[in-house]
Amino acid sequence: MAPTFSATDELDQLRAATDRLLTRIALLTEADTRGPSALPGWTRGHVLTHIARNADAHWRMTNATLRGHLVTMYEGGRPARTRAIEEQAGRPVEVQVADVRASGERLHALLAGVTGDGWECLTQPGGDGTATRSVRGGLLSRFREVEVHHLDLDSGYTSADWSAWYVEADLSEVVQSLPGWAKDAPASISWQLRDESSGAAWTIGTGGVQDGTGDATHAVRAPGHALLAWLLGRQPAVTVTVERSDDEAAALALPRYFPFG
Repeated sequence: MAPTFSATDELDQLRAATDRLLTRIALLTEADTRGPSALPGWTRGHVLTHIARNADAHWRMTNATLRGHLVTMYEGGRPARTRAIEEQAGRPVEVQVADVRASGERLHALLAGVTGDGWECLTQPGGDGTATRSVRGGLLSRFREVEVHHLDLDSGYTSADWSAWYVEADLSEVVQSLPGWAKDAPASISWQLRDESSGAAWTIGTGGVQDGTGDATHAVRAPGHALLAWLLGRQPAVTVTVERSDDEAAALALPRYFPFG
């Protein structure tokens, strides 16, 4: 069962996660920002730029929705997003840090003014004909961007450092969405996932997700933060353990069969 947190609670936790990120990136040097991140082909400067432009994109979309208009998340779509990241990734470190700070503060100020039904207003990140999500749903999406890309900076922050609030909220969200990301997943195999931290468990296959333990061809376990990092295609702070399987490689292939995002 997904946890129930208030939007105000989540906003407070997002601010705390952003503050942790700002504290860490304030220590980066020029050489650090030009060095490789954990994302193939991206420097830390690419990651920092993406975090800032993502905050702007959330602000753009949310601000428009609260005024009765639907706009895409990124003006010009993904090609414009990619171009902006490439063009700005090489900026001086002090410019990068100031950009992450200013864009995050502007978004937080907007979200802090949302009340009542405003959280349920719908946005449409991908534009016409794509799925909608609430402003509240966008809050969790931004939480994910901050926590996961903090890890991607490869500067000492790991999945074990992720906010417990974030892990509890997003692990359930990601698991429930996985069947929609299925890619070449054999219908004959399934997985049981068990969070060693909370005791929560799910059984997942191409047919859907069920809460709790169930019949599955593979069973894996790890603390919640490690499961979440693994499912998001990141290196977890601790190993995901295969608890039961006749093919360990297949058991650990779940993120390849269900590539989130």
